[in-house]
Amino acid sequence: MKLIKLTFRLAVLLFIFASCGSKPEVSEESAFLQYINAYTSGQISKYAAIRIVLANEIPEAEAGKVITGDVLEFSPKIKGVTSWVSNRTIEFRPDEPLKNDQEYTAKFHLAKFQKVEKKELETFVFKFQTIKQAVNVAMNYPVITDD
Repeated sequence: MKLIKLTFRLAVLLFIFASCGSKPEVSEESAFLQYINAYTSGQISKYAAIRIVLANEIPEAEAGKVITGDVLEFSPKIKGVTSWVSNRTIEFRPDEPLKNDQEYTAKFHLAKFQKVEKKELETFVFKFQTIKQAVNVAMNYPVITDD
């Protein structure tokens, strides 16, 4: 009987340990509603820019102004330029077209732009994927018939 209790306790302890250590892959959207109105998600063109629309205006933002520092991080890495589109919209333009059929994870450091209530809201994590490019070619050869 003691062996069964010990095994059960060990199983519960392992479950708790495993679930506590894991972080979610992407942020819970509802937690960021007061800070972020929209962001790039789903399938996009490999030529598309990545955008984030903030819920509140940032007074020091100027359209066209380049944003320096690590505001956005991507996995796999993407080189490019981050700039303001408006006083609420941030845009990242990749230097080169993105890879076809590739999933990307982005980390947006929200706390660099505005004060947040909790530490876990300092960084917003989201995903997007490029469209799988494909071409199908069908060749119809001319057929000669004797009519």
